[in-house]
Amino acid sequence: MSAGENDSRFEISRWLEFYSRHPMFYDPESEEAKERAEFLRPFLRDLLTPPGRTLDLACGSGVFSFLLEELGHEVVGVDALLLMVDRAREVARSRGSKVRFLRGDARQIPLPDDSFDYVVFLGNSLPHFSIDDVWTVLGEIARVLAPGGRLRVESSDFIQLLATGGYKDVRTEPFRTGAVVSYHSGYSGTDGVVKRLFHYLDTGRFEELEFHLWAPWIFRFVAARRGFTLEKSTSHKPRWYLELYRLK
Repeated sequence: MSAGENDSRFEISRWLEFYSRHPMFYDPESEEAKERAEFLRPFLRDLLTPPGRTLDLACGSGVFSFLLEELGHEVVGVDALLLMVDRAREVARSRGSKVRFLRGDARQIPLPDDSFDYVVFLGNSLPHFSIDDVWTVLGEIARVLAPGGRLRVESSDFIQLLATGGYKDVRTEPFRTGAVVSYHSGYSGTDGVVKRLFHYLDTGRFEELEFHLWAPWIFRFVAARRGFTLEKSTSHKPRWYLELYRLK
């Protein structure tokens, strides 16, 4: 295994506890996940029509994959964390779902060209990716989309959060299981990231994670240069955006 592959696997593994403690992302059977799916149902139903072949990229444990299947789509979910993919497959078996879940990197999607009518990128996954990463990801999305295919992206305006004082130096993490407190631990203007130190009080563990700073205008700029045209943008709650793009 190369040094780069080792670094990549280490980087992915650092997010295991972060996500396993968040029922909305880790457990599709949790009330938090069900409420989140129901909130997005009308947005996905009304704009991804007619149902078709759909890739749920960075799918996590399949919360939105299962929703898309209910809406009539033929769904494949891809995520980098084996923990999440295993949980998604477990839930799929218990539900009798036909969604296929694969472990894979969004920067190198393990699927053939022109495979999908739609790609969805939900749950605010952008902070995991640098601008260079997203350039690569959008190239991969363009490759697996059929001509004229559509991309549905959900994102949070991190720049607005910083500019309006919503970003807290210290905060509790009420949506995570156990007792968790996070602290601002660094900022890089050259890399466009903030760092937060998570303290898991129930185990005594510390974990420092990086979040890339994104806003809708930044993503639109990159997407346009990758051949995507913005068709619709909806702010479905403060700082949160759902945008629909068509591949030229």
